[in-house]
Amino acid sequence: MRTGLGLSAAAPGEGRWWPAGASFAVDFTTGRVQLGGRRLAGLQSVPGLIATGGDNGLYGPAPRLGPDGLITEPERANLLSWSADFTNAAWSKTNVIVTANAAMGPFGLNDAMKLSKVNVAAIHQIFHPFSHPAGDITASFYAKKAEYSRIQFTLFNSTDGHLCQGRFNFDTGLFEINLNGATAKEVGDGWWRIVAPGAATVGYSQLYLYSNETGAFQGDGVSGVFVYEAQVETGSAATSHIATAGAPVTRTADSVTFTDLAALGLAGGVLSAGYTIVAEWMQSTAQINAYLFQADDGSAAERIAVLANGATATTLDARVVSSSVNSWTGGVAGGASAGAHKGAFRFASTESALSIDGRAPVKTAITPLPAALTTLRLGRFTTPFAASGLAQAVRRLAFIPYPAPDAELQALSG
Repeated sequence: MRTGLGLSAAAPGEGRWWPAGASFAVDFTTGRVQLGGRRLAGLQSVPGLIATGGDNGLYGPAPRLGPDGLITEPERANLLSWSADFTNAAWSKTNVIVTANAAMGPFGLNDAMKLSKVNVAAIHQIFHPFSHPAGDITASFYAKKAEYSRIQFTLFNSTDGHLCQGRFNFDTGLFEINLNGATAKEVGDGWWRIVAPGAATVGYSQLYLYSNETGAFQGDGVSGVFVYEAQVETGSAATSHIATAGAPVTRTADSVTFTDLAALGLAGGVLSAGYTIVAEWMQSTAQINAYLFQADDGSAAERIAVLANGATATTLDARVVSSSVNSWTGGVAGGASAGAHKGAFRFASTESALSIDGRAPVKTAITPLPAALTTLRLGRFTTPFAASGLAQAVRRLAFIPYPAPDAELQALSG
């Protein structure tokens, strides 16, 4: 039943978070689910939910949830072996003492390691060589101040030189040296995740780490910095950490599928004309044809999909495919690409309409309509769709069982 704009009543102490009139809503930042006006125990209680990918032995088949919501990362491999064990011989060491289990790591376990310089006035370093295809690569690692207030790093190969180099000061939270756009994000308890992107023309490089700085200063055999889990992957952005032991490990792409739409309150178990979908998401980078969600009949010939685009401002686009014929609704510009966004999509009998970040809706006529759409997909999905998921996370998703008029559609995205 329609209840107008605003938010439905929440369970005691829960706060208001789902759109009024929604037959189904899920908050991936907390795992809360509302179905037909009642709260489910959690995502595991959603009928017909299938989670695949994202499993390198750590996460299992459940959807991966983080502070920003449902994690929707592409397939990636950590090209380093022994990514968390800096004591291993895979990490070459010069004038460095590595101490295992030296401090609490960024995720609450006593598994961080310490890099201390030996009692000499000479160059010190640890490094790990790795093979990779030519092109963009990104290194990342966690670090924390111990006695030294700096850590220095270099992504290097003998042909291209310094792909990325930096020196980070834990006290100021700033880089003192930054070649090629390294970034640092504080993750709690003094820990920072440092990301170092680079591009190489040849396929063999090394990641170097230095406690304090690279110079030949006098060490004392004790003073150093804490480090935790290093990663190098192809591409221009870092994904969540992939633990490795004796060889590189590949994590498959994240995908979440809802296969029982009738249980989500959709009449006849299909997404047909007369629905509104509201979504919130977080993205860390610009997007190019990044699928927020898709509904389909299991083929690429009948489907609707909503995509994010844009190098500076995020633009929301809708793709409606019927009998393999495409109709597009696009050009709805929202806020800056990096950050949180909210969009609302109306699928009526003769048109689709989109609104993002409270902007006025853009509408396009649809002829003919897609056939019965029985499956909803989030995250990364490919064959037979050739689609790409978001770079970061879906925060919330809701179905409203009527086509919201323009004013309400705009309010739902604001």
